[in-house]
Amino acid sequence: MKKHIAFFTTLLATAGLTMTSASVSAKSVPYEAELKKVCYAIASGNKLKFNRAVKNSRIKFRQLNKGLRCNGQDMLTFAGNYNSQPMYVMIERKTGGKTRTLTASR
Repeated sequence: MKKHIAFFTTLLATAGLTMTSASVSAKSVPYEAELKKVCYAIASGNKLKFNRAVKNSRIKFRQLNKGLRCNGQDMLTFAGNYNSQPMYVMIERKTGGKTRTLTASR
């Protein structure tokens, strides 16, 4: 009888640890949805939507500029690739980024 109780207790403990590890892995990126909204707002070109998304992310704008990657690009490059000129100018102004132009020379 004691063997059955020990086995049952071990089984419950193992099941509890498995459930705990599953819930931790599901929360591995806590702000992923908010950060996606920032990228969507950049692509849409809507300044109001962008400012709300940044505010809701609860991360400072300069930190977003340093770490956020939208399709593998920083925010300024991402705005430029989506032909969102007003967003590009606003992000450039807020981050102090310079306009990047490629020139060919001989």
